[in-house]
Amino acid sequence: LKICKEEDLNKRVVKSSTGHVKVPELGFEVKPGPASQGYISNVEGVLNRLEESLRMLMNWVEEEGEKKKAEEILKKLENIKEGNEVATLIIEDPLGHSAIIGDGVKEEKLSEDEVKVLSEGNICIMDKNKEQGN
Repeated sequence: LKICKEEDLNKRVVKSSTGHVKVPELGFEVKPGPASQGYISNVEGVLNRLEESLRMLMNWVEEEGEKKKAEEILKKLENIKEGNEVATLIIEDPLGHSAIIGDGVKEEKLSEDEVKVLSEGNICIMDKNKEQGN
C-alpha cells in the first residue's frame, strides 16, 4: 500500500503471527518471532508499532551513528503520519493470513522462494546502508 494521504492511515490491517512488516523507504522491517502475536489495526497503528519497536531498539544501540540513523527514521515516520512524506507499507506472510484492506491496496502472491526466505526470528532490522534521500 502506498501511504500518500491521511485516508490511507485509516485502512484496515490484519497482521497474523507470521506476517513480516516492511517500509522500504525507511530501510526498516520487523520479522515475527516464535512468540509473535497477530493483531488487527489500521495503517497508523502499524506505523505506531514500528515507532515503538524502533524506540526499543534505540535503547540497545551504543553507536552514536546508529542512534542518529534511528532518529532520522523516527522523523520520517512522523512525516508519513502527518502526510508530508509518501511511503509503502508491505506485509509479507508466508501463510497468507495477513492483509491490508481498502481501496488502492495491491496484493501479490509470494513465490516459493520468497516464502522460504521469510524465516522466523523476532528481529527489527535497520539497514544502515539505506539512503535516506528517498
